[in-house]
Amino acid sequence: MVWKDPFKGISSEKIIETDIETLNTWDRRTIARAVRRLADTANKRIKLFEEKGLETPAYLNVQKSGGRFSTRGKTVNQLRTEFIRVKNFLGMKTATVKGYEKVKSDFFNRVEASTGQRMVLDDDDLNKFWRLYDQMESDISPFVKGSPQGQKVVYDIFIKNLEKNEEELIKIIKKKFDIYYEEQQEIEEYFNTSDFFSIEE
Repeated sequence: MVWKDPFKGISSEKIIETDIETLNTWDRRTIARAVRRLADTANKRIKLFEEKGLETPAYLNVQKSGGRFSTRGKTVNQLRTEFIRVKNFLGMKTATVKGYEKVKSDFFNRVEASTGQRMVLDDDDLNKFWRLYDQMESDISPFVKGSPQGQKVVYDIFIKNLEKNEEELIKIIKKKFDIYYEEQQEIEEYFNTSDFFSIEE
């Protein structure tokens, strides 16, 4: 029996909409075909980012999760994981150059407004910022409310220390949050102690 491509005439956008339940009913050949269709689009975008020297958040996320997309030598479960990975990439705002330019513009408008520092970074410096934020996000997330606030904090330190390399910047940011953590601990201990004595009285 000749195998028929189940995605012939179906757009990539429609394939991306596939839910987990449906994905789990597909056999290996069907999943592989879906991943190849989406990977073709995604890998072209990745190649374009690399040619332009752009390290967008979507691009950095892909590199961190395994790099370019492929079906070669993968089991059914690995293909399911690859499908979800490529689906997530294509769904990110910064997965296209146009989307990245829009996010970049919104980023400067939002973050610069909150810091009061007007300094539009060139792509090299912005790449440096996103690499730095990507490395520090998990460290600072317990101390900030949401990623916009975290970006604001890192950006504020970043633009004041543009001449420093990434290793030096990481040390500066960690030191700032170590101090912040110690201050918060002192405040908590103060209020706990105050509460204790007020109860005793």
